Amino acid sequence: MATTHPSSQNSILNMLTALQFAALLHSDLELVTSPTGEVLYTVGGEIQHVYFPRTALVSLVGISTAGESIEVGMVGFEGFVGIPLLLGASCQQYQAVTQIGGTLWRLPKDALVPINGEPFILTNTLLRYAHVRLIQIVQSAICNRFHTLRQRLCRWLLTARDRRQSDDLAFTKEYLAEMIGSHRPGVATTLAGLQRLKWIESHRGGVSILRGKDLETASCECYAMVKKEAETFVTDCMNHGRTRRSWN
Repeated sequence: MATTHPSSQNSILNMLTALQFAALLHSDLELVTSPTGEVLYTVGGEIQHVYFPRTALVSLVGISTAGESIEVGMVGFEGFVGIPLLLGASCQQYQAVTQIGGTLWRLPKDALVPINGEPFILTNTLLRYAHVRLIQIVQSAICNRFHTLRQRLCRWLLTARDRRQSDDLAFTKEYLAEMIGSHRPGVATTLAGLQRLKWIESHRGGVSILRGKDLETASCECYAMVKKEAETFVTDCMNHGRTRRSWN
């Protein structure tokens, strides 16, 4: 039995055996640190690398011609950034920016190109994750159109917690308002209300979630739907990874 590779802390890469992980390292897979606010992809820019977040949290942001922006997706330890390459595109139509700084595995785009007719070892899993991301984007659109600011805010906080795997979230109120398509005063008032209920503790530069279950109750159905799909994907990755390692 091959020993497992050093923990990648990414659900997709954790599917690999030690030998497969070593092969990716030879394909220039490298661990990089991305600070908060770093732009990984610009709108319309050519994709040079794909990213597998480890401790970092990445936002996919749609930007209008007037410069207005709103978050359409969030990627953490469960997924990867670079789906357009799988679908035959070379450019990203959303900005990808590090929402909360941390580490990511970075892989050159050429490593995803089939070699001698053989697809990339994780292609099927990456395509499965693309389905998870699609659901997230669709539900974000529904949520931003039909649900209250409080529901959207609770959804965002819970999703960030799940992707970050931490109750402590660092962000400014201005950034949060931009991500959920609102205004800072409304976000500040809503956060203050959640703090009065002792569901969160708001502080300069972010919040700490104290009572996640109450936030889930106050959130909309969008959170539960996306969470279920993401959890199923992560569980499948874990189970598949254990099976692969037990047979190698």
